[in-house]
Amino acid sequence: MNRRVAGPSKRSMMRAIRTGDVHDPSILSTRTELGVVPRTYPRFRNGRVAGQWLSRAGDGSEPLLQRTPPMTKLFLSFCVAVAALLSTPLAHANDFADLRVKATAARESLVTMLTNKDKRGPDQQKIVKDTADVVSASLTKLKAPAGKDAQLKELSATWGAFKKTREDELVPAILAGREDEARKLAGGIQKERYTRVQELIGELGG
Repeated sequence: MNRRVAGPSKRSMMRAIRTGDVHDPSILSTRTELGVVPRTYPRFRNGRVAGQWLSRAGDGSEPLLQRTPPMTKLFLSFCVAVAALLSTPLAHANDFADLRVKATAARESLVTMLTNKDKRGPDQQKIVKDTADVVSASLTKLKAPAGKDAQLKELSATWGAFKKTREDELVPAILAGREDEARKLAGGIQKERYTRVQELIGELGG
């Protein structure tokens, strides 16, 4: 005849839940008699074990841990929401900081062309064009932080004007050897635009 092994009493289960004592003999003895090796769980207050509730062991074959308590789920949801809110400004800051690096690289490539006559060949011309294109492409993908749509709009417009003058007037003047004209243009309206670009990037978190 099969021997029926009684499960833990309701009183012992309630005591385990109140104290967090998942090593209660009345619970573990049932599992031992059935040939189930008891597992060791860390203790937490109010009967919580690794973020879950103790439940009745039944015939000893069911795990003692079954589900996450509602309050724990609510707390975890709150933490996720807070983390998302905190990460958004950081993401914006990283995006605009990266844009600043790209804008600086675009400017330096042009300065190199302007100040070095041996750096005006096809390779340098490609670098000048590509570095400016990278900034423009990045701008189309960026989103303004809350309440700063106007700054992003101005940034896009200012960079667009800067890039157009650079490609239509400044680079041709350099390549044609009109250095005085090129330097006047670079140190005038283009310098003002570039300075404003950097200021706006800073206002946007970069």
